[in-house]
Amino acid sequence: MKRKREGIASLVVAAALVVAIPLYFVVLAPLLNQGSRQVAAESRIVTVDINPSIQLTVGADDKVLATKALNQDAVKLLATLDLKGLAASDAVQTIVAAAVTLGYIDPAATDTYVAIAVEDNDDTSQADEQKLETGLKTSAEQGLQQKGAHCTVDVAEFVHARISEAAKLDISAGRLNLIDRLAAALGQTREQVLAQYQNASVKQIMKVLNAANGNGNDVSATPGDKGNGNGKGNGNGNGNGDGVTADPTSGATAEPTLAASATATPLPTATPTPLPTATPTPKPTPKPTVTPDVVGSATK
Repeated sequence: MKRKREGIASLVVAAALVVAIPLYFVVLAPLLNQGSRQVAAESRIVTVDINPSIQLTVGADDKVLATKALNQDAVKLLATLDLKGLAASDAVQTIVAAAVTLGYIDPAATDTYVAIAVEDNDDTSQADEQKLETGLKTSAEQGLQQKGAHCTVDVAEFVHARISEAAKLDISAGRLNLIDRLAAALGQTREQVLAQYQNASVKQIMKVLNAANGNGNDVSATPGDKGNGNGKGNGNGNGNGDGVTADPTSGATAEPTLAASATATPLPTATPTPLPTATPTPKPTPKPTVTPDVVGSATK
């Protein structure tokens, strides 16, 4: 009897497994995967590039879920910070303040840049994206001001595909976004710009980008960069101009100048021809009047 009961129990367990295993794959597994995809869809990547290059994974509530150092300077900086759970804006403010403290940003410099890039999330409204980007920029500027630094904060969006593309190049998606923006401004390919600027500082890239866009940041594009040369302030190359050179320091068009070797030929001096002097015509001398002798009528 005991063996019979054990046999029945084994059959029940086996039957339960037969039902449970397909149920898991048909019902539960898709639900779990859907939940994972939903978490991934609601999160986004935010990068901060100074010289330290940091990647933040931000949740739907705009709080930091994870951090990642993308170069050695970022490893040193993140070792001093605990950003998980902070609002993204607070995390960025903390990062830039620490960058000043650790010497990655010179407070006395006026030409330093902080580049912030935000992944464009299709599941987020444009208004929410704008709110996040504005908050990141404002917080970064406040963090810099608190340290007495005066940097330019650049905030831009990037598409999701740049994350994997940047990972292959061992750079941040934000830096690759800068590279693509520079390539568009210079009329070059991504590969051409990477060959020259992949390891350049954010400061160098932003200066060339601003010069190429005619923003007048007192710099010019590196010689050899291709541009349109149309005198509209792009000031970056070999374009189609008509002898007018774009001034890269101001974005304005410089006045054309004569070549140094061109010497103006003086006009010949006209010598005035003297007018002929009029010679007065002498008046004729009047002839003397001859008075005839009077013949007397008396007879001698």
